[in-house]
Amino acid sequence: MIEVKNTQSPGLAAFLNAKPGDYQNAVRLGLKEALIYGVAEIKKDTPVFQGPLKASIFLEEPQAAAEMTGTIYSDKEYAAFIEYGTGVYSENPLSNKQPFTIKPKNGKALKFSLGGSVFFRRSVTIRGAHPAAMFRKNYQKIQDKADEAITKRVNKFMEGYPDNE
Repeated sequence: MIEVKNTQSPGLAAFLNAKPGDYQNAVRLGLKEALIYGVAEIKKDTPVFQGPLKASIFLEEPQAAAEMTGTIYSDKEYAAFIEYGTGVYSENPLSNKQPFTIKPKNGKALKFSLGGSVFFRRSVTIRGAHPAAMFRKNYQKIQDKADEAITKRVNKFMEGYPDNE
């Protein structure tokens, strides 16, 4: 999950002696533009070309007029494992960073194919999966886009006021 915030001065509307509702709307539109951009960037870096994980990346726009934060998130529980990795490769500080063993639930052996050959094993020890930081990798880029889009919208908003010279 990524939270994208308005890093512009919150007191700018009062300082400009402008209509706060119009200013907040300009900020919200800039934030929405950055969130849409962010979802596209994160989906581009999702390590699958299609499927449930890529389809589960959503944005949540600010609902209230004064709310200046939007969120990009995945509703899939396993998204954190993809983001931070697992086992010895995990970048999650709460992870035990140990290899883990898979054993059959039913039957005596696991069956899997690798390179055209079929293998049977009583158990398989897995070191883990490397992280694919699709959210963390894009955070700064998305925040920069939010700053740029909000500044552009606020400047356009300010052009309409006669005292702005």
